[in-house]
Amino acid sequence: MILLISTTVSSALESSLFVRLPSFDGYLHTTYNLTSLSPVKSKVACALSCLKDPECGSFFIVRKPQMMCQTHSIVFMTTNEATPQSSASYYQLTQAWCPYKDGYNLYRSAPVCYRYFQTNVTWTVAKQQCEVARSHLVDVKTQAISTHITNYLRASLVSRTLHVSAGGTLVNNTWYWSDGSPFTWVNWASGEPNNMVDEKCMALAWFYTFQWNNVPCNGTTPGMQRYYICQLDIP
Repeated sequence: MILLISTTVSSALESSLFVRLPSFDGYLHTTYNLTSLSPVKSKVACALSCLKDPECGSFFIVRKPQMMCQTHSIVFMTTNEATPQSSASYYQLTQAWCPYKDGYNLYRSAPVCYRYFQTNVTWTVAKQQCEVARSHLVDVKTQAISTHITNYLRASLVSRTLHVSAGGTLVNNTWYWSDGSPFTWVNWASGEPNNMVDEKCMALAWFYTFQWNNVPCNGTTPGMQRYYICQLDIP
């Protein structure tokens, strides 16, 4: 059963939820951590420590020999590469507007609410699928968002070596995000973008450490299909 902890640090912050992820019981990740294992008086104290850091997205509680807390900047996808730890449990931070039950993660600093879809489709189909879910392909507008998404993708064997469609498109020689705003910060890989006659959409390329690569928007070959990330905006 999923346990929810509802807590508020101050009236300036929205009420936040910490959702226990039972599939991680008995495991501990030791990468992308903001703090190392340290003693805490309670689980709520660990939750508050995470909530006070806008970069924190999750935390582990280890109960033996004493209660310990470790916070992380991302939400892990799986227990792959985690260390067995019999007394460990894992919690994801989210807020009511970001639907964790549908697989969405919250990066509070942006804020960005996003979901990783493990289905190989073209950029155009990915865009359509996001819109069906009342979202849009993720807009990587800042260095902070780029770093967060890159860390999230690199943290798991599931996603580390797969390209991901993102929200950029080329219109009249100008690159725009899904919301219609032009690029003001860029993270193109060396030599990119190129061939902008045939490649007018954007992907995060794993072999460029998820820097940007322009790609065809459509195509039937496997190389023109990739996984994708949808983003929900604050209502």
